[in-house]
Amino acid sequence: MTWARARIKTVRGTVASSWRLRDDSLSVDVEIPVNSRATIRIPMMGWPNVTVCERGAVLFRNGEIAGTVTGVLDASENAEHVELRVG
Repeated sequence: MTWARARIKTVRGTVASSWRLRDDSLSVDVEIPVNSRATIRIPMMGWPNVTVCERGAVLFRNGEIAGTVTGVLDASENAEHVELRVG
């Protein structure tokens, strides 16, 4: 499988996510309702030195937050995924 997407309407608004795998990159899009918080886990997929970007700006690199992006509250990494807390 190289892509997937889902969308659901909740009492707080629409929650949606999609992903696409291309060669050596994974693109993830997430939508959450206004005034909500979410945890996004991006799989490491066995790749070393994962970099996470938000609209071209580097957000997470080498196991730590590398930049500030509005709406991203925190980020961390373990052996399986990069975890972003957003809201």
